[in-house]
Amino acid sequence: MSGFLFFYNCQNSEKQFKYTYNIVDTLIQNMKFVLVPKGNYTYGINKEIKKNNYDYWIMKYEVTNQQYFSFLVKALNENIVYVDKDTIKWNYNGDELRPQNTYVAKILDDRIYYKENKLYLDTVFAKHPVTEVTWFGATVFCKYYGFQLPDKFEWEKAARGMTGWNYPWGDTLEFNRANFHNSGDPFDNGTTPVGFYNGQNYNGYQTKDSPSPYGCYDMAGNAWEYTNTSLMPNIPHVEGGGGSYLYHTGAMCQSWYFSKFGYPIPSRFDRPFKSDGFRCIVK
Repeated sequence: MSGFLFFYNCQNSEKQFKYTYNIVDTLIQNMKFVLVPKGNYTYGINKEIKKNNYDYWIMKYEVTNQQYFSFLVKALNENIVYVDKDTIKWNYNGDELRPQNTYVAKILDDRIYYKENKLYLDTVFAKHPVTEVTWFGATVFCKYYGFQLPDKFEWEKAARGMTGWNYPWGDTLEFNRANFHNSGDPFDNGTTPVGFYNGQNYNGYQTKDSPSPYGCYDMAGNAWEYTNTSLMPNIPHVEGGGGSYLYHTGAMCQSWYFSKFGYPIPSRFDRPFKSDGFRCIVK
């Protein structure tokens, strides 16, 4: 991975678990990535010990509307994607599960919209996670910048490490730690700016600092996050983690809980929900 501006460490400790955050800024839209080192981690509801054999970097925050908008401006100018009525579409080359075809990448909405032959961003939501993105929309973003989507195992390790916790910060879900349905934050029920739950007080609303063991924010709540893991063999739907602000209860924000994206076949699997987002990794 190239384009690092700076590198620094900071420490987090809770319940006798200690981690050092290794964080880099890239020259690509100032995206921050944190290091997830190779080694053991706890996986699943039964806290099974698994091991990955490589280091990787994962985005500290979910991809924002600003970042996705900036990508779309370039991708439209380079004819990588195109506007079709109220959608952005991409001609995907296909893989072992998905045929070559043109798929919806993003539903245009009140945050990123197209008017009079020009793409616009509502800057009020610039730092909120981009949503109404399909797996194809997340994939084309990753391909453009040389990133990847995490698989479910990489995602879960980044969310809980070796802690065995149900949530990135511990075993208890509190209203001021994550943005889930009816959580009562100032943006309820909608997205919060990425990294909102960082211990700051926002006009009287006190948050608790709630990073994952490796320093990722919003791995519980806010936007559902795509992975690159299929729900079942030979099925094109993929799994996603983290829960969301909209459709699901706080219980579904647990780090081991994964849900499917897409509709049962034969319905289209390039249709997103209002809370679907993503973050990227680099290996």
